[in-house]
This record gives sequence, C-alpha cells and structure tokens, in this order.
Amino acid sequence: ILTPLKDAKDTDWTAAAEAAAKAMTPVKEMDTTQAAVILGQSTANAFLALQAKNSDLLEKCSVRILDSARKLGASEEVLAKGKTISELAAAGQWADAYPLLDGVFLAAQSALKEIEDEDSLAIASASGWLTGISIFSNQVAAKYSEAGGKALRQGDIVKALLANLNALPDSIKQEASVKTL
Repeated sequence: ILTPLKDAKDTDWTAAAEAAAKAMTPVKEMDTTQAAVILGQSTANAFLALQAKNSDLLEKCSVRILDSARKLGASEEVLAKGKTISELAAAGQWADAYPLLDGVFLAAQSALKEIEDEDSLAIASASGWLTGISIFSNQVAAKYSEAGGKALRQGDIVKALLANLNALPDSIKQEASVKTL
C-alpha cells in the first residue's frame, strides 16, 4: 500500500520522521482492536523511518510492530524478522530492510486471515494506509511535485478500505481507536 510513496523524490522525509516520532504516544496495554490500529500506524511510520534513515524512529516502530503483531497472534518466525529490520538499519543496510518490513506486515496480515480475524485485518490495513497517506500528503502540501500528487491518487484503495471499515460490527466502529481512523 505504501510502496508508491517510496518513489516520490522531493520529499523531506527527515522532517516527517521527526514529526512522527513526536506524535507517537506510549502504549501500556492494548486490546486486539488497538493492536490492529497500532500495527498499521507503526508499519507506516517504520516505512517513513526507512525513507528518512532514522534509526531511533525505526526502533520505536519495530517495538510497537512486534508488540501489536504478538497481540494479534503472529508467529515467532514473524517476530524474528522484525528484530532483523532494526539490525539491518543499525548496519546501514536500509534498502535491505524494506522487504523485511513488507514481509512482517504481510505475515501479520496472513496470521489474521488464518485465525479469521477479518475485523483486525481491515483495521490494520486502513490505519497503515491512512497514516502513510497523512504523512505523505503533508509533505506534498509543503513541496508539491507532480510525482507526489500522482502517488496520492489511490482511489481504488480508498474504496476497498472504506468497504472493509463499513463492514465492521457497530461495536468495533464505536471503539475510540477505530473512530480516529
């Protein structure tokens, strides 16, 4: 979902990463709905950290991704990949961390499919996409480019995510963490 954002050139990823790091709030306990929101948001912020080459933000996001993925039932194999992302970044191998980050998020989504938790899957996907688009649209607004504008045009994804969110049970739609989406 966030891959098109990697191709936008004239973007101040460092400023965006600093803003994302300031906006992150500590999480003490989470239920599965909150874990799904945090998984999506933290994955988007981790992509941002990779773009900005910000190891501090990446470390914070990695912890949140692992905690939320664990809460959602991800396997230890998936969790081990998450630890490798931080190790690659620490070694300056930023490009090698992208596929692992994609893999962790996709594996967490697969785990949700396997346990038939379509609600958490919809929430994680929507929160990740919305966080990524929010980050990126702020950057495009600050310095417009045609490539950036094109990357923001993801109408089919919007329709699919809205359909998934609208299909959530009313009790989940009323939860504070979902309402913020």
